[in-house]
Amino acid sequence: MSRISGVGVAYACGAGALWGFSFIGPLLASDAPPALVAAGRYLAYGIAALVLLAASGRLRQEGSAWRDALVLSLLGNLLYFVCLSASLQRAGVVLPTLIIGMLPVTIPLAACLLERRRPNAYQLAGFALTIAGTSLAHPQVGNYVAPDVAGGVLLAVLALGLWTAFALANARLFRHHARLDGQTWSAMQGAAALPFALALGAVSGQGVFEGLDWPRFLAVSLLMGLFGSLLANSLWNAASRHLPAAQLGPMIVAETLAGLLYGRLWSGVPWPLETWIGAALLVAGVLLAVRVPRSAPAPLGA
Repeated sequence: MSRISGVGVAYACGAGALWGFSFIGPLLASDAPPALVAAGRYLAYGIAALVLLAASGRLRQEGSAWRDALVLSLLGNLLYFVCLSASLQRAGVVLPTLIIGMLPVTIPLAACLLERRRPNAYQLAGFALTIAGTSLAHPQVGNYVAPDVAGGVLLAVLALGLWTAFALANARLFRHHARLDGQTWSAMQGAAALPFALALGAVSGQGVFEGLDWPRFLAVSLLMGLFGSLLANSLWNAASRHLPAAQLGPMIVAETLAGLLYGRLWSGVPWPLETWIGAALLVAGVLLAVRVPRSAPAPLGA
């Protein structure tokens, strides 16, 4: 067994801690509609990414790379985060966080389907545990009353599907644009989000700008855009240099645990026992699902 890099784990946990703020940011800016919260985040991320690309002389890239970055940014940034924000504002923190926490399971399962391979036993068992863990969780109570749990869950499932599709498409297109490094590819997607974020902000901000708590909204947007996107992505890219994919995959659980911790601190009330059990089952399911079998599963129909 290969030795785990402590530096790589530290980078991955740092990225997860920053990504976890995405699960509480929309609640801190709850006076803004979900689409406007997404617009604020990706305006901050996009402007910072554009400045970095220009400063490093990497702004000029071929048109096909920018086209793919635009599509991926719409799928994995704007649409995903609008759904996630709406889910959090409807159902609270716990259920959406646990549902999105199933990404390390849904991504390899979707890859198996696309490649016509049978999922291995670890993946199926992990998926079952994550489903069980999610079903045990309950919406947070306290200073936030979930107004539409069912709608929030459906939106979280949609967000899960969007990011699963994004992860698979991103990996394929990144391999296609082999001359681009990970930092440039991530920054291009951030910069590509700018026109979408501007349009989203103009549409969703109508009628709400006057009553908005601007200092809080701007602080949340900057924190999610600069730290939860730009810096977090950079830390994850750095972790990928120190950890192989089989070891890096489980580290995404840090995002889920951070989101749950921030939600617990924000609510100010103890979790019920079912939530603790659900979170433990989720972590166990993800760690089980990312185990690499000794032999690759056979293609479906073989």
